[in-house]
Amino acid sequence: MVDKFNITRNLIKMVRVVVVVVVVVVVVVVVVVVVVVVVVVVVANSNSNSSSSSSSSNNGDSDDDDDDDDDDDDDDGYDHDDYYNDALLCY
Repeated sequence: MVDKFNITRNLIKMVRVVVVVVVVVVVVVVVVVVVVVVVVVVVANSNSNSSSSSSSSNNGDSDDDDDDDDDDDDDDGYDHDDYYNDALLCY
């Protein structure tokens, strides 16, 4: 009878250890995912800010019209800044 209680206690201890390990692993995975998402968002945001600030600055050039037209044309040949400015005028 003493052996049954000892086995049950050991089994309960093992289940507690397994539950604690599973909880710790889940918490670590969630923290890693959150950190990766934050880093990706910050890097993407900094890339978009640096590209927009570099295209908006004329670097001492007196003719910035040529720079803006060349930077904003995509493969479709449409100036997307004009579309954005037209959309702002609607409001």
